[in-house]
Amino acid sequence: MKGSVVKRWLCAGLPVALCCALLLTCTVVTADPPEARPRPSIPNEERPSPHYASIRYADIVPTLTTLAQASPRLRLEQLARSAGGLPLVLVTVSSAENLARLDAIRAQRQDMVQASAADASTAEAEAFSDGTADNRLPIIVLLNVGWQGNLYAGVDAALAVIHHLATDASAPTQRILENVVLLVNVVPNPDGRVSGSPGNATDLLLASDLVPQTQPETRAVIALLSAWNPMVVLDVEAFGSPMAIRPSAPPTHPPVGISIAPGRLTSLMPWPPRCIPTAGTPRMR
Repeated sequence: MKGSVVKRWLCAGLPVALCCALLLTCTVVTADPPEARPRPSIPNEERPSPHYASIRYADIVPTLTTLAQASPRLRLEQLARSAGGLPLVLVTVSSAENLARLDAIRAQRQDMVQASAADASTAEAEAFSDGTADNRLPIIVLLNVGWQGNLYAGVDAALAVIHHLATDASAPTQRILENVVLLVNVVPNPDGRVSGSPGNATDLLLASDLVPQTQPETRAVIALLSAWNPMVVLDVEAFGSPMAIRPSAPPTHPPVGISIAPGRLTSLMPWPPRCIPTAGTPRMR
């Protein structure tokens, strides 16, 4: 049984690993460095959504600052700066008690991840149920919205969620705050949101940069993932009508490495996949 499980996982994961390795190799050898690309200037006046009255980027940080000053449930910090020099802002929302021990929660999560390499089920059970509520590990959720700067709705929706959790006094909201630490990368691509374009100030689509990590925006997200190891990650890329949710969608952008022919990726990683883990296969935690 164990041999068949390993075989299924190898069959499913090997093409992905080969694809990532090839992307890394070709990017290092052939891709132009970000400095070599022309940088479109960020306009003095923001370009809002043409479809609805989107929130101006210039208003986001002042609004969150005022909210953080008024609510003990919210913490605001700067992760880094974008390629165009604009701040990348992280909002952490939870109960005041959880925020007071945020460093301890992060350290406890790291201990849980390391311990789970030996015995995942035991480590997880102990971390969630051992002791009093003061040392109980809440669920860590990362919400990343708006890789493409001209897709405005995800950022605005995240701001609405933050405001609700920071101000609502209902019992369901209180339970969420007690049991969840919500990390929100509010505007992952401020350059694109200001200029009304998909890419950042280097004109690069950031969702295509998560492997080579040439941009400060993607490096900030990877650092956030490494620091917290969140249990839930929600990446809000776009919206449409009707809404299409494709958890296992094939790549839609050209490959990062300019020497990789478009058909090369599908030859490495056939679609649909020929081998899918069946029921009973252990899931990654």
